[in-house]
Amino acid sequence: MAAAWVSLSSVFVPALYGQAAIEETSEERAEANGVQPASDDHSDANIAPFEQLMAIVINGGLDLAERADAANQIVEMTLVDPVVADLLGQVFLDPNIDSESARLIAGAVARQSVAPDVLTSPLVHLANRLPEAESIDVIAALGSIRSQRACAALIEFASPDRSIAMRTRAFDALWRLTAMRSLGVDLDSWRSWFDVASKLELDQWNVLMLNNLARERDQLVRTRASDMARLVDVATQLNLATPSELRSTLLASFLLDARDELRELGFDLVERELRQSSQLNGEVAQATMTLLSHADSSARRRAALAERAACDASA
Repeated sequence: MAAAWVSLSSVFVPALYGQAAIEETSEERAEANGVQPASDDHSDANIAPFEQLMAIVINGGLDLAERADAANQIVEMTLVDPVVADLLGQVFLDPNIDSESARLIAGAVARQSVAPDVLTSPLVHLANRLPEAESIDVIAALGSIRSQRACAALIEFASPDRSIAMRTRAFDALWRLTAMRSLGVDLDSWRSWFDVASKLELDQWNVLMLNNLARERDQLVRTRASDMARLVDVATQLNLATPSELRSTLLASFLLDARDELRELGFDLVERELRQSSQLNGEVAQATMTLLSHADSSARRRAALAERAACDASA
């Protein structure tokens, strides 16, 4: 893989393709994106780590998890340093970058909540260059770039002349980018909406995206609350239908569940059991002891109260 690194070094090392050009481009793009350009010291300090991390990403002999972790670190660097974002864009444009490495980084972009708009055009170029089966992974990354350019690109990828798989991935990314799930997969509706949205100033577009995301979050909160209420009701009925000799296992599973609502139900049912039996059965007692060191203070408090109630009842 050393040869591959050398062939790509002209992209990664700014001195080899013009530090002044990078700085000028980075400052223009940073200003357009509403962020402060990175200082020279900050960028210089990040270039060497960027090169080291890229060497890991393109090394096919390393463990895939290690390469993916390096890709994640690179993408995180782009959020604070426009120069690194430019360098990563050059990587996506480089025909020498192998498909697997490029898709590892694109996957890291897709996992970020936000990503720099400077990556939009390089990602579109990469998606168009790769075979369709591989480009689908790249399209998902555009959903993290919450810009008008990324939105326009995704609408193009959702056009009827594209494959069903590509259109599906494009619509998924559009929903994530804009939180406009109400438009579904109706391309004409997307085009009509974007015809208006594309004319917004940057600050107006950002406000629109924030409002959409806030509305979606509120809906998700309401939906989750409703779902959890139904789940707790089903769990309560399940507890009543469970034979007494098996109930300890069920209650312990409630107590150790990661969902707060089921854990609270578990404590309520344990308190009811204590009033009847005056003791904590084996699995329930073990679960309660485990919760004494839980990260949630409420869980620790209720576990301590259950232990105290059991001790008082048996005294």
